[in-house]
Amino acid sequence: MAPVRVSVYLKNITESPSAYYCISQYIKRIDDFHGHINGLWPDRLFRLFMRPTFRKGIGNFIRKGVLFVIQCLNILRFMVRDVYFYKPDTVVVCRELFPQKMPGCFEGFYKKLVEKRKLIWTFDDNIIMGEISKKEWTLLCKYSDEIMVTHEYLKNTLPKNIRKKVSYIPQADGDIQRQMVEKLKPKREVLYEKEIHLVWVATASNLPNMYYISKSLEQAAFILKKKYKKDLVLNVVCNMKYEVKHTHLKVNNIVWSRERAAMQIAKSHIGIMPLIDNEFNRGKGGFKLVQYVTADLPVIASKVGYNEHVTGTKAGILIDDSKNTDGWIDAILELAENKEKWLAMGRESRKRCEEYFSFEKNLQYWKEKLGY
Repeated sequence: MAPVRVSVYLKNITESPSAYYCISQYIKRIDDFHGHINGLWPDRLFRLFMRPTFRKGIGNFIRKGVLFVIQCLNILRFMVRDVYFYKPDTVVVCRELFPQKMPGCFEGFYKKLVEKRKLIWTFDDNIIMGEISKKEWTLLCKYSDEIMVTHEYLKNTLPKNIRKKVSYIPQADGDIQRQMVEKLKPKREVLYEKEIHLVWVATASNLPNMYYISKSLEQAAFILKKKYKKDLVLNVVCNMKYEVKHTHLKVNNIVWSRERAAMQIAKSHIGIMPLIDNEFNRGKGGFKLVQYVTADLPVIASKVGYNEHVTGTKAGILIDDSKNTDGWIDAILELAENKEKWLAMGRESRKRCEEYFSFEKNLQYWKEKLGY
């Protein structure tokens, strides 16, 4: 029997965290994969425009303009190949092809690409909140045979008449290896006696969530040093610096890469995920928390959206910080001074990862969906 022909459309194959963890990491583990992975933004260009210089002012304008042109040219190239030559059995769209604006001239090609073959649409954020154009949203709602999302909140952003097409796939991280975690766990236990390392991994757009709790982090660092003689260290792994100046909290700004993120998570003591309570954040898939529990870390997170499911009741501490962020101080101190509780929550994180956020289970799921 001839292998199933698959064509995957995503923003970038390796450098975009969302696209990589959503589907690329699984495709590269399917040995007999027969198809095309269409990265709309080249790696070098993506890395260039992720720099802080291109996130504000005229730099941001240049970034959006250049990427839009490159993206349109690549979409046209890939669509022509798929519609007239390759003719895939299955098309996968990760998030969207056209952020914010879809030129009308592409609508006909888009329909030809998706209307006579199996279409899988997958997304892990609340993309209807200004990321995807209304025209493309309508097309994907109409022609998708299956829509794969991380949780129910995202399902409910879709029209009621198509929700029967929805299936759930939780997020997972296949790059945080057990061997690395087990090797570093004894070292972080020794370090626990004199320093507590928090880790936060994200992209620049998430920095407002960190700034929201910055005063509480500073206060926790002050109390921890005064009362328990321990330093509190914040490891920020991001493509833009966390720029708050602290007196007592020690901050390490680390430029994001997949390898650096995995290493910092495995070396730290507590994973954190603050979220300002708004409609967009309620749609997030809790991927930072998933990464933390994959490395056996206790977590502290805002009680917003899917965070509650990832954390459960035993793998960390959820905080209702909608009115104030004082709960962050108490949670950090609780885990920083009670080693037995810190260790116990770490063990619960491992169990939760194996039960709900297994990379191997997700890989098998994707194999089935793609016909492998």
